[in-house]
Amino acid sequence: MSPLLRHAHGVAAIGLLLIQLVMSASTIWIDRAMAERQAVISADVARLAADRERLTIAVAQAADPAFVAVRARDVLQYAQPGEHLVILSDAAPDADAASPPWWIYE
Repeated sequence: MSPLLRHAHGVAAIGLLLIQLVMSASTIWIDRAMAERQAVISADVARLAADRERLTIAVAQAADPAFVAVRARDVLQYAQPGEHLVILSDAAPDADAASPPWWIYE
């Protein structure tokens, strides 16, 4: 074989090894990016499933006719006509109420 052909075979082999190295590196990079994307999507799916469960519970509660009245009493301190509403507040005096904040003395 001529020295020129042996040199060409060596250059071709080095070229093929370089191509294989680049392809392996790009495959590893793509696999890592896909795994990160899959983790993000899995977290989104779990969050959506939790949101769906909460919404299902909220719809079931809202469908109950007694829920609206109970919720109105709890949140809005609503009383129906003929009922007495007693609101208990904290009896301890607020220590900060006695002295106004420093920025009021300007």
